[in-house]
Amino acid sequence: MLGTGQAEASLSFGHQIVTSPISMCSPVYQAEELTTIGHDVLNTLCLEEKHALPVNASGFLDMMELNKLLVFSSLF
Repeated sequence: MLGTGQAEASLSFGHQIVTSPISMCSPVYQAEELTTIGHDVLNTLCLEEKHALPVNASGFLDMMELNKLLVFSSLF
């Protein structure tokens, strides 16, 4: 049987990936990790396959096409 302190800790922090009270909540942590991965993929694309970057008529990156390229939706 859980003691009062254990039950309170479980209700307070058990729904998160990490259980320490000072950590970021899991959605913020996951968003940061996904942002880091996306940043790394975009940097690699810019370095290795710069010619593959979709550019619109104005010479700017076409963000909608870039998103389609980077989300790997064709793999699923």
